[in-house]
Amino acid sequence: MKKLRRNEILFGLVLIAICLVWLGVRGLGKKKADVAILTYGDHIVERLPLDKDDDFYAESNGYKIHIQIKNHRAGFVDSTCPDHICEHYGMLGDDGDIAVCLPAKATLSIQKKS
Repeated sequence: MKKLRRNEILFGLVLIAICLVWLGVRGLGKKKADVAILTYGDHIVERLPLDKDDDFYAESNGYKIHIQIKNHRAGFVDSTCPDHICEHYGMLGDDGDIAVCLPAKATLSIQKKS
């Protein structure tokens, strides 16, 4: 195996440093959210803290919905609505994330506590 020259080693170290800085800067823009807000239409129904794992069951517009909070994230995991699209949003955890169950007229949004 050929010995690496000093410049090749230095180039490799600089490349690794650039990658580490990029990964660090990429995570700076995302804020950790503290609360999931469940609304029906224009009315806030529940503020669900994200700091403890929990399950929340509700009924809206004649449909039952199940919201799960796990690992500081929240999401619709089950709904009796006909299309189940809300379940495919996945788990939300970043400030400003939003999921909607249109038949139930329910919105789940992630927000920083004020």
